[in-house]
Amino acid sequence: MRLLFLACTCLICQALSGQSISLEELQKTGQARFVGLYSQNDLYQYSFSADKYFTNGAQIVVAHPIFDNKVARAVLFNNKGDYKSGFSLAVGQDIFTPANLDLAEVDSTDRPYCGLLYATYTRHSNNLRVARKVVSKLFLGVQGPISGGESLQNWIHEQTDSEHPQGWSNQIANGLMIDYEIRQQRMLPIKARHWEVNMNAVAHVGTIYNFAQVGLTTKFGWFNNSYYQFDGLYSRRSKKGTYILDDVRWREKKKRVHPEKARRRTTYINRDFEVYVYADLNLGYMFYDGTKSGSLIPFGPSPYTLINNELDKDYSNLTQGITLNYRSIYIQYERVLKRDVVKGEGFYGWGQVRVSISI
Repeated sequence: MRLLFLACTCLICQALSGQSISLEELQKTGQARFVGLYSQNDLYQYSFSADKYFTNGAQIVVAHPIFDNKVARAVLFNNKGDYKSGFSLAVGQDIFTPANLDLAEVDSTDRPYCGLLYATYTRHSNNLRVARKVVSKLFLGVQGPISGGESLQNWIHEQTDSEHPQGWSNQIANGLMIDYEIRQQRMLPIKARHWEVNMNAVAHVGTIYNFAQVGLTTKFGWFNNSYYQFDGLYSRRSKKGTYILDDVRWREKKKRVHPEKARRRTTYINRDFEVYVYADLNLGYMFYDGTKSGSLIPFGPSPYTLINNELDKDYSNLTQGITLNYRSIYIQYERVLKRDVVKGEGFYGWGQVRVSISI
């Protein structure tokens, strides 16, 4: 009860405190800095917990102004206008396995084993005034045995006293990963302090993935404005307060004709305490999946791949999660659910844990 009382007290204090901050003040603030560790595994969930398809991933992420340079600004896309950017660099590994791990030979009805090892250069660009965001990512890496997927999964199975998968000798061969992704996001005009709805669109092209998605993202709880810094992440170098947002983003001509219909909403910037639940629903189409069919720039032939034209192209997903942030400490759990496009029936999924520290 004491912890509940303390949490409620913090929330009330947060709601009553905080001076209004101008856009000019926020634009003068430097980018947030943090170090994060992200981990994905099919065991991090309450159902569909089996080694199937995407089975493990991990990324180490660092955000710092040192990654802001002329090359990054030239390569990573940004919308024209009043956008403020933040840059990060990550190193990650993804591991994919078939549904049946007991077969040493090839099963043409299942997906192949695959490993990816890559670096990701990311630019978050926010326009706080109109609540729009563009996130661009450049992926550089390798696919195949040199990614180390087999060694890591076998080690994990040793630590968890599980049997080793038998078919890694048939994994997709070494290849090159050069991918690029652009994500556009815009807030919908809903007048609520503790509820936020955004629409988004994603385009991803490269040697491994080629897909497009559109969807909705919603948050409910106590959170910072998603269009400041890295999705509202707390920054030790930013001011704390509120920002008044124009809730109707019409064309300027319509605003002049109907100014009485424009509404205002109060959003929060850099609040010390955040706790909220969120959900993402995305509808997508996969043009090419190199984790099933091999890199478009292979270094050699693969023992076994799926024929891309024969695969189901559905790339939709549902993500649900909860976030807790107290000052410099950020913890998030989410669960991803996708339809089984290999077997053509049922679903599979995984969980993800993100932990980061503002520096």
